[in-house]
Amino acid sequence: MKLIGNAKTFALLPQFFEIPNLEERKVIVQEGDKVTLGKHTLKFFMAPMVHWPEVMVTYEENEKILFSADGFGKFGSLDTEEEWACEARRYYFNICGKYGAPVQSLLKKASTLDIQKICPLHGPILKENLGYYIEKYDIWSSYKPEEEGIFVAYASIHGNTKEVAENFTKTLAEKGAKKVSIMDLARCDIAEAVEDAFKYSKMILAASSYDGGVFTPMENFLNKLKSKAYQNRKVRNNRKWNLGTECRKNN
Repeated sequence: MKLIGNAKTFALLPQFFEIPNLEERKVIVQEGDKVTLGKHTLKFFMAPMVHWPEVMVTYEENEKILFSADGFGKFGSLDTEEEWACEARRYYFNICGKYGAPVQSLLKKASTLDIQKICPLHGPILKENLGYYIEKYDIWSSYKPEEEGIFVAYASIHGNTKEVAENFTKTLAEKGAKKVSIMDLARCDIAEAVEDAFKYSKMILAASSYDGGVFTPMENFLNKLKSKAYQNRKVRNNRKWNLGTECRKNN
């Protein structure tokens, strides 16, 4: 059996597996190279950091299939009927979120291909309405808000900040906010909080002070957003709040 990969693939592979006769079995390909397997012709496109450094995607020219690696993947089992975007969004921002520019580069390459089916490494095979999935990835990788709405994230120690956040959420709804989502950072899945932060156009943060800084769940959340390159939002602070490496003077 031959193993097809790019130069980076074969630099990393021996670090994880012992493969007998690897030098004789490997076939190294580069951007745009093709390999013919009978009626199937495979064409390769490099997609580094989507989301591993050696990633490439493969386009099968006969059946017009894009084997998209981690692109268009999602959490969740294959046999569960569920809406694609929710778990795909959570997957994207928590796994690929930092690498918007490489994803944009991949989308440009994909736009030159006649794609009839997308086969990611995990998640369902996408066969219909492919424009919907590609549009979602374009929005996500451009760090644009996906939906007009407000995400309220709070971290409360004794319950007072929680009460304020919940009352504020009710007020927003009463004043006509189209969509308001609220999450307790001390108890939620942080991956879901990251998902909602990127999804909605506005975000409100409320946290108690702790050890001269901000309460740990909020600090962890802010660091997570920073690591995922959260951007393209306007920030207005009720009090002075440094959203840099260290959080100080927090409400």
